[in-house]
Amino acid sequence: MTPTLDDEIVAVATVMATLLVFVFAYFAALLPLIEGLRSQSAPDIDADKRQLRSKVRSYQFITAGLGLLMLSVLALLIPLSARAVADGFFKPFDTLRASLLLVDLFLVLTFVVLLLEFKLLGDKHSDLS
Repeated sequence: MTPTLDDEIVAVATVMATLLVFVFAYFAALLPLIEGLRSQSAPDIDADKRQLRSKVRSYQFITAGLGLLMLSVLALLIPLSARAVADGFFKPFDTLRASLLLVDLFLVLTFVVLLLEFKLLGDKHSDLS
């Protein structure tokens, strides 16, 4: 018997749940650190300024890495999500398929926030020059 789309979503859900926990937990841990770093004023001493500039760049790289990880998880979900949309989930409404699309939306929104933070870190790095 060929598995249905819903069967495939359920099968993928366990693996995706594990990946999503790590991605969103890392995002939740990283965001306050980035915000704190961006709010620091520029030190007067050049050595301290260089150290802060280096730290800002490091967090910018970490942000980029997390963004790539999020895109990878999203890329894994896209084929299944495209099928869920193509098969329809409004007639009748399918909670399982809608949940999959909601996870996609959360990943996209979180990625957009990471892009913004990446840019703001870049601005902070430039300001410390």
